[in-house]
Amino acid sequence: NMLDEGVLPEEIILLTFTNTGAEEMRERIRLYADDLGCDADLEKLSCTTFHSFGDRVIRDNYQELGFTEEPHLIDEVERSKIIADLLKENVVPGLDYRNFKMNMPYVKGALQTAKEAFAVIKKNRLSRGDEESLKILLGDYSSFITDDTGLTSLLELYDAYDAILHERNLIEYADQEMLIMDLLQKNPYYFEDFGYRHIMVDEYQDTSPTEFELLKVLIDSPDFESFMVVGDDSQSIFSFQGSSPEYIINFYEKLCVKEGMDFYLLENHRSTPEII
Repeated sequence: NMLDEGVLPEEIILLTFTNTGAEEMRERIRLYADDLGCDADLEKLSCTTFHSFGDRVIRDNYQELGFTEEPHLIDEVERSKIIADLLKENVVPGLDYRNFKMNMPYVKGALQTAKEAFAVIKKNRLSRGDEESLKILLGDYSSFITDDTGLTSLLELYDAYDAILHERNLIEYADQEMLIMDLLQKNPYYFEDFGYRHIMVDEYQDTSPTEFELLKVLIDSPDFESFMVVGDDSQSIFSFQGSSPEYIINFYEKLCVKEGMDFYLLENHRSTPEII
């Protein structure tokens, strides 16, 4: 409807969390535009995932972020190999080297424990001196580190791991959000040049704290006019990646605005009567 009323497609960004969802949104918009006889250039419409959007920003600014060429996403095989090589070159006290690759409920080998520790260190931006925080955040995994000096060794070894990623121009999914935040610290007005007036988010219940901060930056740009989200607070499925339904449950409080318009979608067009 906005396109039909003359809003420029390049002034709209639609964000979601899966490639399938982005493709479905793009196809539905095309079909509606055809039905309305709308001739807007849909190639200029940003309809993407948070990860794809972040990837675009990082590729456009890779040198400023410390890479020598456009970084690419590391796969699990390469990640495991880098960490395994580091563990063999630098023995970490308290890790189970005898069952090096074991990943069972009651047995976590050195490799699996280090991989989990590195993920926690990255997510929480821990460094030397944060041993107690690392131990707490590791939860049950901490029981597989039988020597507390191993926590210090893991924090030091993570720095070596992070340096290898930068040297090889590699990033993990978790790096994307943090690199964008680093870029915004250097240039708080970076997104103003994008010119987005209307921001829409699908599956909003799966928003993470960093994604929410990114949305707030987009909303704070001088061109901003409207923000709309769609979601179901009882269907949050990405909590393991840090997302939380609190951003839709406490929508107005989180955005620090007093009012908006709520629309309740109460008709189910997808599920069978038994499921409903």
